Amino acid sequence: MPKPVTFEPGAKYVLDRVGYEVLDLLEGGSFLVLNVQNQRKLVQGAAELWKRWEDNALEFVISGENLREEEGTPFKTSYAFADLASLPPAVQKETWHRYLLIQPLLDLPSRKRTLPVIQQRI
Repeated sequence: MPKPVTFEPGAKYVLDRVGYEVLDLLEGGSFLVLNVQNQRKLVQGAAELWKRWEDNALEFVISGENLREEEGTPFKTSYAFADLASLPPAVQKETWHRYLLIQPLLDLPSRKRTLPVIQQRI
Protein backbone atom coordinates (compact mmCIF):
# COMPACT_ATOMS: atom_id res chain seq x y z
CA MET A 1 0.00 0.00 0.00
CA PRO A 2 1.40 3.44 -0.88
CA LYS A 3 2.61 5.67 1.90
CA PRO A 4 0.59 8.80 2.66
CA VAL A 5 1.88 11.84 0.85
CA THR A 6 3.87 14.26 2.96
CA PHE A 7 6.73 16.65 2.66
CA GLU A 8 9.41 15.30 4.98
CA PRO A 9 13.15 14.68 4.59
CA GLY A 10 13.68 12.04 1.93
CA ALA A 11 10.36 12.66 0.16
CA LYS A 12 10.72 12.96 -3.62
CA TYR A 13 8.38 14.66 -6.02
CA VAL A 14 8.13 16.00 -9.57
CA LEU A 15 7.06 19.59 -10.15
CA ASP A 16 6.97 21.00 -13.68
CA ARG A 17 8.87 17.92 -14.92
CA VAL A 18 11.73 18.63 -12.49
CA GLY A 19 12.57 16.15 -9.74
CA TYR A 20 13.12 17.32 -6.18
CA GLU A 21 14.07 15.68 -2.90
CA VAL A 22 13.21 17.23 0.47
CA LEU A 23 16.39 17.61 2.49
CA ASP A 24 15.18 19.43 5.58
CA LEU A 25 12.21 21.15 7.20
CA LEU A 26 12.80 24.85 7.85
CA GLU A 27 11.17 27.25 10.26
CA GLY A 28 8.30 29.25 8.87
CA GLY A 29 6.74 26.48 6.79
CA SER A 30 9.40 26.00 4.15
CA PHE A 31 11.54 23.12 2.95
CA LEU A 32 15.14 22.88 1.84
CA VAL A 33 15.00 20.81 -1.34
CA LEU A 34 17.46 19.48 -3.89
CA ASN A 35 16.82 19.86 -7.60
CA VAL A 36 18.01 16.41 -8.72
CA GLN A 37 18.77 17.52 -12.29
CA ASN A 38 21.25 20.29 -11.49
CA GLN A 39 22.06 19.32 -7.85
CA ARG A 40 21.20 22.83 -6.62
CA LYS A 41 19.57 23.39 -3.24
CA LEU A 42 16.69 25.81 -2.89
CA VAL A 43 13.91 26.73 -0.48
CA GLN A 44 10.28 26.03 -1.39
CA GLY A 45 7.27 27.11 0.67
CA ALA A 46 4.89 24.48 2.04
CA ALA A 47 1.73 26.40 1.14
CA GLU A 48 2.78 26.74 -2.49
CA LEU A 49 3.79 23.07 -2.75
CA TRP A 50 0.48 21.88 -1.29
CA LYS A 51 -1.41 24.19 -3.67
CA ARG A 52 0.51 22.76 -6.64
CA TRP A 53 -0.27 19.23 -5.37
CA GLU A 54 -3.99 20.04 -5.05
CA ASP A 55 -3.90 21.41 -8.61
CA ASN A 56 -2.32 18.13 -9.82
CA ALA A 57 0.82 19.97 -10.91
CA LEU A 58 2.99 18.14 -8.37
CA GLU A 59 3.28 14.35 -8.11
CA PHE A 60 4.97 12.36 -5.39
CA VAL A 61 7.33 9.57 -6.37
CA ILE A 62 5.94 6.07 -6.00
CA SER A 63 7.75 2.77 -5.65
CA GLY A 64 6.88 -0.80 -6.49
CA GLU A 65 6.21 -2.87 -9.57
CA ASN A 66 4.65 -1.84 -12.89
CA LEU A 67 5.85 1.75 -12.83
CA ARG A 68 5.71 3.85 -15.97
CA GLU A 69 8.78 5.58 -17.40
CA GLU A 70 8.08 9.09 -18.66
CA GLU A 71 10.63 10.70 -20.92
CA GLY A 72 12.12 13.82 -19.40
CA THR A 73 10.96 12.99 -15.87
CA PRO A 74 13.59 11.84 -13.38
CA PHE A 75 11.26 9.87 -11.11
CA LYS A 76 8.40 7.46 -11.62
CA THR A 77 5.05 8.88 -10.51
CA SER A 78 2.49 6.58 -12.16
CA TYR A 79 1.78 2.93 -12.81
CA ALA A 80 1.80 1.13 -16.17
CA PHE A 81 -0.91 -1.48 -16.44
CA ALA A 82 -0.90 -4.67 -18.49
CA ASP A 83 -3.58 -5.58 -21.01
CA LEU A 84 -6.22 -7.78 -19.35
CA ALA A 85 -6.93 -9.58 -22.64
CA SER A 86 -3.86 -11.72 -22.04
CA LEU A 87 -5.31 -13.10 -18.78
CA PRO A 88 -7.55 -16.19 -18.46
CA PRO A 89 -11.31 -15.53 -18.93
CA ALA A 90 -12.10 -16.23 -15.25
CA VAL A 91 -9.58 -13.60 -14.14
CA GLN A 92 -10.93 -11.12 -16.70
CA LYS A 93 -14.48 -11.66 -15.39
CA GLU A 94 -13.42 -11.21 -11.74
CA THR A 95 -11.43 -8.10 -12.63
CA TRP A 96 -14.41 -6.58 -14.43
CA HIS A 97 -16.69 -7.36 -11.48
CA ARG A 98 -14.28 -5.68 -9.05
CA TYR A 99 -13.94 -2.69 -11.34
CA LEU A 100 -17.74 -2.20 -11.41
CA LEU A 101 -17.76 -2.27 -7.60
CA ILE A 102 -15.25 0.56 -7.29
CA GLN A 103 -16.21 2.55 -10.39
CA PRO A 104 -18.21 5.15 -8.40
CA LEU A 105 -15.06 5.88 -6.39
CA LEU A 106 -12.94 6.15 -9.51
CA ASP A 107 -15.37 8.70 -10.95
CA LEU A 108 -14.62 11.03 -8.03
CA PRO A 109 -11.74 13.49 -8.29
CA SER A 110 -8.71 11.93 -6.59
CA ARG A 111 -8.63 14.56 -3.83
CA LYS A 112 -12.23 13.69 -2.86
CA ARG A 113 -11.53 9.96 -2.70
CA THR A 114 -10.90 10.10 1.04
CA LEU A 115 -10.82 7.22 3.51
CA PRO A 116 -14.29 8.04 4.93
CA VAL A 117 -15.77 8.08 1.40
CA ILE A 118 -14.12 4.74 0.59
CA GLN A 119 -15.28 3.18 3.86
CA GLN A 120 -18.82 4.35 3.19
CA ARG A 121 -18.72 2.66 -0.23
CA ILE A 122 -17.45 -0.59 1.29
